[in-house]
Amino acid sequence: MADANHNASTPKTPSQATAGRILRQETAIPAMAVPMRTWERSTSFCSRLPRGPTAASLKAEYAAAATASASAATAAESPAGAPIAQALAAGAGRYSVTAMDLAAKLLTVSESVHAGTREDRSGAALEALLVSRGFRVVERRTVPDGVAPVSAALAEMATGFQGLVVTTGGTGFSPTDLTPEGTRAVLEREAPGLAEAARAVNPLGRLSRGIAGTLGACLVLNVPGSTSGAVESVEAVLDVVPHALELLAGARPH
Repeated sequence: MADANHNASTPKTPSQATAGRILRQETAIPAMAVPMRTWERSTSFCSRLPRGPTAASLKAEYAAAATASASAATAAESPAGAPIAQALAAGAGRYSVTAMDLAAKLLTVSESVHAGTREDRSGAALEALLVSRGFRVVERRTVPDGVAPVSAALAEMATGFQGLVVTTGGTGFSPTDLTPEGTRAVLEREAPGLAEAARAVNPLGRLSRGIAGTLGACLVLNVPGSTSGAVESVEAVLDVVPHALELLAGARPH
């Protein structure tokens, strides 16, 4: 009894308090059908935090929160945790837990690929990446370089579509590299943070003029035409794409 009283009066450590707070927040946010679960993204985020004593403390607290979230989710998925899953499905806080269909379209901008003289390697690599992360790639098409072909294709691909649209190619400094101009012609709102994050993953990203933004219920992202550049650029922002699409669909999870 003495131990029980002692435990009841012992204040939570900062890590415990943070873990509990973040866990409560995560159970109140709709779950989405992505392979990387919330706690896995949290753990990945820890490795990108700045260095130093304060950062080390923050990493520890974030990792503790991630572990707590993983334990709760594992319990909810087990037979014994069925009541937890039912409670989450019924709604925690203001939001219910629902599955989100993640769809994507790919537009390869290249004279040679469009002419059939070169293989669309970046498009194929992006499709493989997106499928591995839980997206359904519902369309792939190619257009030649130029403002008009790109803008026309994007306008058509976005009509009646909700999801991610990635263009690959035409983001450099060649006179025919006009994908950003064609994209900007149809975007409703730009999302510079996504383009900046995509550029930051590689020193050569500084040579990419790609932009990102919204068009209707679509999130549009320009990435380079090289296979490695395309893949690493999309990977750099893919963890936040489901949330962005959710907001574009009209959700208010804040």
